[in-house]
Amino acid sequence: MDISRLEMILELYDGKSLAEVAYDYNYTPSAISHMLKSLESELGIQLFIRDRTSVTPTLEGREIYEDLKSLVDKNARMHKKAEELSNKQTGVIRLSSFTSVVVTWLPRIINTFKEKYPSIRFEILQGNYAETEEWIKEGHVDCGFSMDISSGDVESFKLTSDKLYVIFPKNHPFGTKEDFTASDISDYPFILLNEGSERFILDYLVKKNIDLNIVCRVVDDYAVSAMVESGIGISVVPELFLYRSPYAIGSRVLDEDFHRPICISFRRDYKLSPIVEAFIDHVRQWALENQDAVEKERKMRLIIPGDETVKL
Repeated sequence: MDISRLEMILELYDGKSLAEVAYDYNYTPSAISHMLKSLESELGIQLFIRDRTSVTPTLEGREIYEDLKSLVDKNARMHKKAEELSNKQTGVIRLSSFTSVVVTWLPRIINTFKEKYPSIRFEILQGNYAETEEWIKEGHVDCGFSMDISSGDVESFKLTSDKLYVIFPKNHPFGTKEDFTASDISDYPFILLNEGSERFILDYLVKKNIDLNIVCRVVDDYAVSAMVESGIGISVVPELFLYRSPYAIGSRVLDEDFHRPICISFRRDYKLSPIVEAFIDHVRQWALENQDAVEKERKMRLIIPGDETVKL
């Protein structure tokens, strides 16, 4: 159904004549009359009684008026929304992330982005690397923070990388051990962080032939750290999480050459909205401009205040 035709015919309901509507829209009266007859034929009812000077809605015409007006109004709202979205003024960005980015990066990224686009809203899903990849592929989110999950369906831009740290409770032998190596973790109870099917940490330990005495498997970084603080065992977590850790735990680098890439990822074959494209560009620029700040935070991590046995 031609919406522009409906807009003109709705003018007749406001009391205008065929000649007046024709003048307003730069048509001939006969053209407007033809449009009206065509609509009546399509609907199978007569909308107006016409004479030489006026058109009057029929009973059926009055009954269907609200439906015709609703179609025109919805069309106008749709075009207004599309215009706002294309101008990056409003909309919703759906994204996913793992815990450490949600806690450390996202508040600052969102705040700086909303300085430019204050009407934008965010919907955030927290999940592991595999969940983020699946959510992107299935269209549940527009983009997500993860490791490099580039594939035929997903494209990833690397933002930075962080090291993996062994974490341990206060006064643990790791705090003073001079010749610490990754293989040393096999001597202690281990709390495994569940990464999903993308087992980045566990695969590294397996390749190094490090036997783990796993006493607990936990999904959340914070839960792992709380258990380590209480003395249940040791664990391995990404460095980024330690920036905002409220727990009294010691830490040291697992392996200087072992890094976790942090990327912003999105579906390769999907036409991103202008506002999502703007957000991805903002994230990449923010990561670039904040490299010094990230490095500064590395040196300010919470490492058991007052405990001199813990090595940085």
